[in-house]
Amino acid sequence: MIFYILIFLSIICVFVYFKFLKPGSFKISKVIPFFILFGILIFLDINHRINNNKFYEKSFHSLVVDCKNYGKEANANFLLNNGLYIYSMVGDLDIKLGDSIIKESDTYKYKVYRKNDYGKYSYKHQYQYIP
Repeated sequence: MIFYILIFLSIICVFVYFKFLKPGSFKISKVIPFFILFGILIFLDINHRINNNKFYEKSFHSLVVDCKNYGKEANANFLLNNGLYIYSMVGDLDIKLGDSIIKESDTYKYKVYRKNDYGKYSYKHQYQYIP
């Protein structure tokens, strides 16, 4: 996905360069914002790929400690206390703060447990992490 965004932004940069800049009047200050944008997108893509690889390879038992919700139609990130996070479309997953996540190694499937009225964790649902 990020790869296609980078291609699209590259095409826009080339268009802007040839449409609005006259030959011989190239100034690096006019393309610095595009380089910054590319750098941010590449950083986010690398960070996402590292999280996906670690999530797949590791076996863990972790708690959900934070949720970054970026709007009704945007993505939410559930941060685990082991440093990994789970991406979700808002409303796709029934995960709340304090839930326990258990995952075996070499799989994207994980189980969610939630505290019941008696203070003990009970099985809630199994999900498939989609990288």
